[in-house]
Amino acid sequence: MASAGRPVALVRSGAAGELTEGDVERMAADIAAAARAALDAAAPHSQSPSADPELQATRREAAQLMAAAARHVDSELRKAWHTRHEKAAGRSSRC
Repeated sequence: MASAGRPVALVRSGAAGELTEGDVERMAADIAAAARAALDAAAPHSQSPSADPELQATRREAAQLMAAAARHVDSELRKAWHTRHEKAAGRSSRC
């Protein structure tokens, strides 16, 4: 999920505009959904009992990695959002 770096930088810099925490949650969910769609396109999930067990195991492992990456993206975006708001609060209190 290397694509998460750009949204995190945008949030930290304020270039993404004023965001709510809900906006950040949606960004993280959208990034994770796009990654899951790419995984599904690359390795479609087979419900067939005769499907290759090794392929099924690989698909499960990839899904677990995707879930971990989604949690990481969510965490990084939230940290960026909180940092941005702490900086903004610090600037407004000095005025």
